[in-house]
Amino acid sequence: MKLKLGLQRVGSIVFGRVLEQDNDFEPAVGEETCIVLSIESLDNPELSRNALFVRGDYKARDNSWFAYDYECEETAIQAVEDIKALVKMVNSDEETKKPEDCGLEIIE
Repeated sequence: MKLKLGLQRVGSIVFGRVLEQDNDFEPAVGEETCIVLSIESLDNPELSRNALFVRGDYKARDNSWFAYDYECEETAIQAVEDIKALVKMVNSDEETKKPEDCGLEIIE
């Protein structure tokens, strides 16, 4: 698995952290109609309205939590679905991947 996230939503807040990330991680870009349009690697884990940034150049913050407070609960629900689809896209070319395992773990 190239990318595995722990993700939770409470009302309009989506938060989580990167549980696993391979060195050969490739960014993913979703449909233009998505709330979260991309998963990318930059400096450290961070969630913005339209993008999730995973582990990057700032190694000391690799295990940091990310969070974003969306305008409403419905938007947050859609953002979680978008992130799930993007993680599945990142992990999709793995031949040994279980079809039901999209790399998203709901943390409670």
